[in-house]
Amino acid sequence: MGMNGVRRVFAFVLAAALTLGALPLPKAAAATDAVTVTKSVSPTEILVQEEVEVTLTVQGTPPTNVVRPNDVILVIDRSGSMASEGRMTSAKNAAKGFVDLMDFSKHRVGIVDYSTTAKGMPLTTDGEQAKQYIDTLVANGNTATGDAIQLAMELLAEHRPEAQPVIVLMTDGEANVGSPTPYDYAKLKAAEAKAAGIVFYTIALLSKDDDPETSPPNLLLKEMATTAQHHHFVLGAQDLSTIYSKIVHEIGIASAYDVTLTETVSGDFEIVPDSYQHNIPQPQVSGNTLTWHFLELKDEALTFTYRIRHKDGGATGMLPTSSGSSLTYKDYAGAPRTGTVPVVRVKVSYPAPVIESVEPDNGPVSGGNAVVIRGRNFRPGATVTFGNYTAANPVVTPTEITVTAPAVTKAGAVTLQVTNDDQQKAAATYTYWVEPELQSLTPAEGPLTGGTAVRIKGRHFANGAQVRFGDVPAAQVTYIDAYNLDAITPPGTAAGPVSVTVENPDGHSTTLADGFTYLPLDATQPEITAITPPSGSMYGGETVVIEGRNFADGATVTFGGTPAAKVTVESSDRIVVTTPAASAGGTVEVVVTNPNGQYATGSYLYMVPAPTITNVSPTSGSVYGGTIVYVDGTHFQSGAVIYFGDQQATILNYYGPTRMRVRTPESNVGGGVPVRLVNPDGQEAVWSGLFEYILPDPPSISAIEPAEGSVDGGEAVTIKGANFAAGSRVFFGAAEATVVNITAAQITVTTPPAQGEGAVDVRVVDRWGQEGVLPGGYTYIVPPPAPAPQVTSLSPDNGELAGGELIYVNGAYFDPAVRIFFGSNEAVVLNYYGPDRLRVKAPAAANPGAVDVRAENPDGQVGVLPAGYTYNAPPEDPDPTVTNVTPSEGPMEGGTLVYVEGTEFASEAIVMFGSNQAQVLNYYGSTRMRVRVPASDVSGPVDVTVINPSGKQAVLPDGFTYLAPPPPPDPELIGLSADSGLVVGGEIVYVDGANLDSDVQIFFGNVQATVMNYYGPTRVRVRVPAAPAPGVVDVIAVNPKGGKSAVLPQAYTYLPVSVKITSLSPNEGEMAGGEIVYIYGEFFTERSEFYFGSTPVTVLNYYGPTYVRVRAPASTVPGPVDVTVVADPTDPNTTTFTLSGGYTYKAPPAALPPEVTNITYTKQATGYLTYVDGANFDSGVTAILNGVEYPTLNYYGPTRFRVRFTVPAGTYTLVVRNGDGQESAPVQVTFN
Repeated sequence: MGMNGVRRVFAFVLAAALTLGALPLPKAAAATDAVTVTKSVSPTEILVQEEVEVTLTVQGTPPTNVVRPNDVILVIDRSGSMASEGRMTSAKNAAKGFVDLMDFSKHRVGIVDYSTTAKGMPLTTDGEQAKQYIDTLVANGNTATGDAIQLAMELLAEHRPEAQPVIVLMTDGEANVGSPTPYDYAKLKAAEAKAAGIVFYTIALLSKDDDPETSPPNLLLKEMATTAQHHHFVLGAQDLSTIYSKIVHEIGIASAYDVTLTETVSGDFEIVPDSYQHNIPQPQVSGNTLTWHFLELKDEALTFTYRIRHKDGGATGMLPTSSGSSLTYKDYAGAPRTGTVPVVRVKVSYPAPVIESVEPDNGPVSGGNAVVIRGRNFRPGATVTFGNYTAANPVVTPTEITVTAPAVTKAGAVTLQVTNDDQQKAAATYTYWVEPELQSLTPAEGPLTGGTAVRIKGRHFANGAQVRFGDVPAAQVTYIDAYNLDAITPPGTAAGPVSVTVENPDGHSTTLADGFTYLPLDATQPEITAITPPSGSMYGGETVVIEGRNFADGATVTFGGTPAAKVTVESSDRIVVTTPAASAGGTVEVVVTNPNGQYATGSYLYMVPAPTITNVSPTSGSVYGGTIVYVDGTHFQSGAVIYFGDQQATILNYYGPTRMRVRTPESNVGGGVPVRLVNPDGQEAVWSGLFEYILPDPPSISAIEPAEGSVDGGEAVTIKGANFAAGSRVFFGAAEATVVNITAAQITVTTPPAQGEGAVDVRVVDRWGQEGVLPGGYTYIVPPPAPAPQVTSLSPDNGELAGGELIYVNGAYFDPAVRIFFGSNEAVVLNYYGPDRLRVKAPAAANPGAVDVRAENPDGQVGVLPAGYTYNAPPEDPDPTVTNVTPSEGPMEGGTLVYVEGTEFASEAIVMFGSNQAQVLNYYGSTRMRVRVPASDVSGPVDVTVINPSGKQAVLPDGFTYLAPPPPPDPELIGLSADSGLVVGGEIVYVDGANLDSDVQIFFGNVQATVMNYYGPTRVRVRVPAAPAPGVVDVIAVNPKGGKSAVLPQAYTYLPVSVKITSLSPNEGEMAGGEIVYIYGEFFTERSEFYFGSTPVTVLNYYGPTYVRVRAPASTVPGPVDVTVVADPTDPNTTTFTLSGGYTYKAPPAALPPEVTNITYTKQATGYLTYVDGANFDSGVTAILNGVEYPTLNYYGPTRFRVRFTVPAGTYTLVVRNGDGQESAPVQVTFN
């Protein structure tokens, strides 16, 4: 549809809307809600102090048919960038289309156009006048967007009371005029317009390659618009008319007006700073409340988002995100309305606990040892369990828990679990262990060669326990139960007794001294010296000779535990056997056992046979692969790989050691290739025959289309024929063509360049080297030379010396890379429309007059249009005059908006106030300008000078007077939110007053506080500094810029800090000391010293002002002692505190006399090795047998020791005596 069609459609739609707007509405229409709000959060579940994004969607109902009168200012960018790509023409046409569609019985329209300065046409109902004004616009200069908005506001200041003022702003560039920055100045002016009740539409005219998400003009205009519904952008000027048409259709029709949405965030959350700034419009934020206000709402959804953060110390659970929200607006008739905003909730949880380490991570089954659990997210009240047992009185910090391990009934790994007060859990592993006990070995002696089967008795043996005889591990260990192990003795290093050690998998061990005796070798012990051959087939059946000594008749032989198939003892030093089969290859132990049980060992290697291939079926297949082949042979292993030539086949089935089924791979060659099988052990076999790869039919060429082309190559050619295969190559003579596509009957190629013209052979070569040739199948020809370019006319054919005019160059035979020259200066070619038309930008010229226009093609041929373009001489600039400056005075900091009046002002004139240049905001013509006065260092009158670009200037003496600024007001202090706090500082206090600067400094006495938040000239939030001593101080506010201050006398009291101990955990321990104790209290420092009685304590960890971790010192007497803390020994004013009887040393229990309950013994050559069981044995225990004292061999603890009695068989009286002299009751012992 053309532009006229678009205009007709929109005119019809708008006319229909405006006609319907004249009809009376039923009263029920006013009762429906015109605005609805929905709310959601993401995510819906968070941890404490994490963030949530809140989304508010404001939806208007389809608009009513009531059209509100509007006074509209079209603001049109005419800066220099609008001259490119036909933007200015498109903008003018689109704006005139907008005017054509307006209903001037209700609306008025005005124009503001701008570049470096802004000018405009007042509001009118005369559409033709508006369009004639638009036709005069010419693109040049900078982009003063802020000044254009200011002028639009001035024109709208006289809008009709019943009419809605509207600005529709279109620009293609980033603002580059205004201060403090052009961007901020434009935003400021847009904000002023919206605050004045003006609805603001924006249109960003972007280049086709621009990214709207990053384009500075688009981002600026999005922020300016009334809402996101009021902002548009186009990529390229051709769509401008559509956007203008859409806007003119919307004007005066809305779902609601003067909309205010207020959202107060719940006290458990805080608004994340700046998380709302992307919204259009941005909300006003005060404390925890966000307020959006916009002048009108269309029927499209508006979406606002912001983020909230859960506060430190806030509640947990299902929490509402807001504590109060409201919606107010006016309907189409102006009646005030309210709406509801839903409440949504988010689940807030504490983070789950995490265990990072457990020290130690093991301990005895009796428990009682301290365990430190380190990690994060531990909560007060957390509990700790070891398996099914709960630890008592854990000491909990956020990163560390100290507990005493509870006792358990059996050793092994258990789950250590921390459970927070919210039932979230973390787990680790803790291992309980028990010391094993070794009581006896049966038998307790055996040959030096080893191999003796021994039963080991004791307690607390674990599955996986290891046994050592001396330092040599047992040959074999079998776990029976916690009381019994079976072991095979290893060979000994010398005859005699050795210690026996049992070590559990957890590393705990026990040793029985002289627990086993190695007997010396005798003459009957067999020995293997050689096994010949030392290896053989794993399938057995091979004859092997075993040589050595002391082989007895009836000896047996095993290979890896399997009896030999045949054993012949030929002599005491030679045995001949037949090997049994093995289940796998590898080295096995060979054992020769004499009838008396004595044995000797050696080794034998079972070999896996190499594979063989006996047959391949079928023996041939296609080079494309895929043939199913059976491979037969011997000793194939699962996982074997088969190769056809050097290509690996796909294994389909492994049927066993004699057959496999495979799929052949593709082959790069035809003919016979070897077949090779490689087992996983690296042994391989090669078939004696060859597998035949059968080649396909060779390619053939039947036709080439087209059969001729340029010697430069690059022609698309189709080769027809048969048997074309993928991977084929094509040659034109000796040069290879580029293959584009291949089918079995057709190949498409791009021809290569040729050395010269003439016919060449065309060859198709498949990947196996077979080829098809079409002799002389393609002819290279030399194309005729291109004609010289011609220049026939230019439109327009004249322009300014500065260049930049967009010129259409007409002619013939223009190459796409043609160059255009105006005289000796080259023009920029903007568009190539074909061989007969170009669009260029005229270059600048030094002198006026006619110049030749020359077109030059890349082949060097030239076409000239003599005197084809004329550079016009510039008109002479007249002298300006300055007659008036209004207002004629203003502040020294500048910024006063002033009208400068006179004659002959140029559009690019500059204005000076004294020696400082002013910013020209608006150029109203040759007699008036509007400027912003620059700042001045001094007060008083200055000359006002206007300087035209020609250098001609005019001066108004003392035309403007700078007024000295009044002195800044003195700050005032009214009160504090808290009037006292501890001398250590840190309190958060609100300071209220008046005239407080944003960089105000607050002092408590002579110490400066930290200003945390500045809420404006009446309030700041500070952190109170520490004071050198308690007492009352003044609070002082200082404004640094003016040097003024205010004092609130005696306003804050610093309270003394007194150190204190509240409790100890644990609060009792052994007299030997070493107990880990946590001391809790207030105002501890890293320099604090602690005493138990008069004994100083070692501080192991300082956790902060409320608790420390210490090691209790030893005490010589039992009973309670005072616990004292000195807050800071380096401070002469330090405080101390004593907790009377804060820690109790427990008296040791009275020693009991030893008691004997059981006696067990083993008769040995050296006496009776005896275990004495009972109670209350100390480490100095001895045994007295019939009055003779025997030393203890092994002390196992208070319930057992071991002793050797060197007495003959008989009955004796045994008394046990402890190291403290106490003796047991005598018992009778009988040794057999």
